[in-house]
Amino acid sequence: MGHRGLLLCLGLLALWLTGCNNSLHKTAQAQHDVPTVAGNWGNATDFTFTTFDGKTEKLSSLAGKPLVVNFWADWCPPCVAELPEFAEVYKAKGSQFQLVGIASDDSKDAEGFVKQNGYSWTFGKSAEAYRLYQIDAIPLTLFIDRKGNLIDKSVGGMQKAEFEEKLAKII
Repeated sequence: MGHRGLLLCLGLLALWLTGCNNSLHKTAQAQHDVPTVAGNWGNATDFTFTTFDGKTEKLSSLAGKPLVVNFWADWCPPCVAELPEFAEVYKAKGSQFQLVGIASDDSKDAEGFVKQNGYSWTFGKSAEAYRLYQIDAIPLTLFIDRKGNLIDKSVGGMQKAEFEEKLAKII
């Protein structure tokens, strides 16, 4: 492998480990601090999203069961790479938790991508969620317990073992 091939491989590895920069939702704050709200929902910031089948939902309406929220885009290689890993875990343990994918507004055809790959969990869009959580890089995945408390999060692509480890904290 020549220098160009090695540099390309290193660049792809760096992209995989750090996630995709989401310039439409970039904020001045470089941190990934998640704001909190008071109330009976817990400390995870509530937001409204529109599912791919046109329903409007509030995240807090999903309280009562552990919840994983994945922010992603169909143009983001680490996002696309982790979805089959999520699908394996969801197939095995989907009765124990809810999984919601929130696609970036700048996705090319997120709904078509989901249908083409046969992903069966809830997907939607919410510019509000990207703004409230100050998301400037994707994928970003939140792990929320059944009471609405943010327990853990992950920035960048996850493999199955890491996903299962973080999921175990809320199940």
